[in-house]
Amino acid sequence: MSKQEDFVRTQIRLEKHTHSLLKEFCEANKVSMNEAMNSLIFSSLMNELVEDNFTKRENLINMATNNLNDFTLQEVRDVCAIIGYIGHLRS
Repeated sequence: MSKQEDFVRTQIRLEKHTHSLLKEFCEANKVSMNEAMNSLIFSSLMNELVEDNFTKRENLINMATNNLNDFTLQEVRDVCAIIGYIGHLRS
């Protein structure tokens, strides 16, 4: 399990219907809301990377790589995993 300092604490307000859908998703998949939100947000960002809309993909890649000097080793590994994921989907 990851250490607490490996995470950034944030707060979001969900619309009621979104919360209901998320709750159903969690119950159906036997995961916590936190795990579901992390997974769904990550998946959505990955989908943005593989869409044919080059501007969105380029902007997201720039956001992910602009601050590499400030990233931890784990974050650099995550960026590499994203690049590998894109390459796998493109082949």
